[in-house]
Amino acid sequence: MLQPSEAVQQAHRLYDVAGDRAEAVAAKNARQQRVAGHRDEADDWEAVRRIIRSWRGANQS
Repeated sequence: MLQPSEAVQQAHRLYDVAGDRAEAVAAKNARQQRVAGHRDEADDWEAVRRIIRSWRGANQS
């Protein structure tokens, strides 16, 4: 399981590479890991997704 600081670093790296698609990429990776039975890795990707989501802020209506 990633430490919080490691999750933030991973989120930064993913955002640098994927830009606005980073949250979707993290969600996809989480789903793939969960389907493969890798629960800890899926949780790590979900943490990365939540961090990226927090940077984006609330949805506008």
